[in-house]
Amino acid sequence: MGLNGSEFWFPDKIHTAPLDFVLDSSQRDFDAQSSLMAELNIKYTQLTPGRFEGRLFRADLGRLAIYMEYCNQAIEKDIDVPPGHFAMCLGLRETSSFIANGITKSMDWLYVTPPNGEAICISPPGGTMLAFTIERDAFLENSGMLPDVADWLMAIGKYGEMIKSRSFVQGIRAGALAALESVAHATTPQKLAVIDEAVLFSIASAFSLEWLKSDTLPIRQLPRGFERFHHARNALMNDIYSVHMHKARLLNGTGSWRSVEQAFSEHVAMGPLAYSRLLRLHNARRKLLDPGRIDESIGDLAAEEGFWDWSRFTSYYRKQFGELPSRARERVSVAAV
Repeated sequence: MGLNGSEFWFPDKIHTAPLDFVLDSSQRDFDAQSSLMAELNIKYTQLTPGRFEGRLFRADLGRLAIYMEYCNQAIEKDIDVPPGHFAMCLGLRETSSFIANGITKSMDWLYVTPPNGEAICISPPGGTMLAFTIERDAFLENSGMLPDVADWLMAIGKYGEMIKSRSFVQGIRAGALAALESVAHATTPQKLAVIDEAVLFSIASAFSLEWLKSDTLPIRQLPRGFERFHHARNALMNDIYSVHMHKARLLNGTGSWRSVEQAFSEHVAMGPLAYSRLLRLHNARRKLLDPGRIDESIGDLAAEEGFWDWSRFTSYYRKQFGELPSRARERVSVAAV
């Protein structure tokens, strides 16, 4: 499914509107796409091989920002939420399953990450996601927010919570999509403020109404496999160049090597050694695309990431990113002229 196939899921005609609070961008670089999600410190890793195609629509309403994103490849998204915001995400395609901190979520799930929270989200190939960032105080103090819900939200641990309720999630999804269709008509700051307030109230009241059903929210605990994956992944990322010599570090507190391999397989569909190579390929790619390193040879940059065999590096790179490393360097050279 290419960019044209994602058109249905995006607001019509928005991208042509000259509005400074709206961005609609098609990308062939996943790092460029992630950089457009300004409120989040987010880093992408492309998990499936091939050329990347994506699209990001962003509406900055004021106290709330809404993102709709499409990626043709499976993407791991490493997210750090800023201290003054909540972040939320949900899927838009019933046929695709997303994973957030180890929990597979369908159309009935909303993932909530608190201020200063962390999330590792994996979107499947062809996945379309809806996400929000909401100012903490504006959300907690909204007139639609019950005090008990505000207390619950502030008590969420740093890895967030997954809430499952079809009617709850459908209501939030419908309100957000209606807002995205309305922003083209927000030709004045006053109209934009009305949309901002309406969406903020609708999300806050949706939480409150769901809470009133049973004085709590229906959540799912993080699976043990995610804790194992997260611990081993952090150890791996601290020294991706010496994974063969540091199995003991990966295994510390996580169980057997087989259990670590299984945890990686469940979350990123590859083992820790393949994941280590993937991270090094991404590091090499970012160095190749760095204008400040344009005078350094491709071979030297590859060697910095532990790829000493030029032919093997080229083969890995082409398979993963759908182009030769020399082509990536050519784009930087052209841009520098």
